[in-house]
Amino acid sequence: SQLGENYTSYFESIGFNWQRLAGAKVLAIEGEDPFSYADTIADTETGNYLDHGVRVNSVFSSYRLSDNDYSQRLGDISGPIFPEKTSLTLELILVNSTKPETIEVPYLASYLGSPFTDGKS
Repeated sequence: SQLGENYTSYFESIGFNWQRLAGAKVLAIEGEDPFSYADTIADTETGNYLDHGVRVNSVFSSYRLSDNDYSQRLGDISGPIFPEKTSLTLELILVNSTKPETIEVPYLASYLGSPFTDGKS
């Protein structure tokens, strides 16, 4: 909910109950062990020349302090750099449950640049 209504209202509009995922134990991501999947993303998508450990952290989240403004960026697991995938498949156990469940989390891409104002743009 801290991402704002523009973000959360999209998931609500497609009937995806993202709130129920809070605190879930993740058993697999895309059929892989979650930490193996994080290593794969760190090796193939995250970070340029950064140390592997730093890239793994960026897979989950990263933080920034600039001009006394603190911000958090969603990690690279939460969405690819280029929107070629439309979802992420997770196997997890929800809070207060003991049964594994497989869910498909849709990706939401947002454009943060200047608005398009004409056909050429």
